[in-house]
Amino acid sequence: MWKRFDRLSKAGVFEIFFDHLASLSASAHLVQMFDSTIVRAHVSAAALGRSRGGFSTKIHLKTDFDGHPIAFDLTGGEKADAPHFPVLLGLGPDIDPRAAVGDKGYASKTNRQAARARGIIPVIPPKANEKDRPAFFARALYRGRARIEQTVGKLKRFKRIALRCEKTKRNFASFVALVAGFILAKSVHTA
Repeated sequence: MWKRFDRLSKAGVFEIFFDHLASLSASAHLVQMFDSTIVRAHVSAAALGRSRGGFSTKIHLKTDFDGHPIAFDLTGGEKADAPHFPVLLGLGPDIDPRAAVGDKGYASKTNRQAARARGIIPVIPPKANEKDRPAFFARALYRGRARIEQTVGKLKRFKRIALRCEKTKRNFASFVALVAGFILAKSVHTA
């Protein structure tokens, strides 16, 4: 079973499965939401980064407004969210949304300018100590961020994701893609 999974992982089958389902998003052209979560590595896993808490991996997730995952990226757990925002903007379906919603971890003048340069309205709350705060902040739209938090919870319900048992980035990314595909397939077939 493991050899078959490894072969499929090398071929990129799980990523193709996820990318196809993500491209069917009905609301990715309106709003995309960004968040990240840290996954501590299992004792036997080789992790992607080392932080004060030990070996860990950070999953940077991008969802549509309905909370359906449309893209993700993996970094070491010590990596900050803000510098990764432009990377996340370019991942997933080739659609620029009208608005990009993120938490205070993405708050920076550079990120807001990167979003505006692509014609996207940034909905990122300013930090308390931030200079040149934006004049307007869409609070009503920001409240929808609970959906991405729920999606992160769904991802972490899978033991292989929550425990980061995989030794390689490729295999862990394949598991994340497979689980995100399962979440998307389940959301389509709810009655």
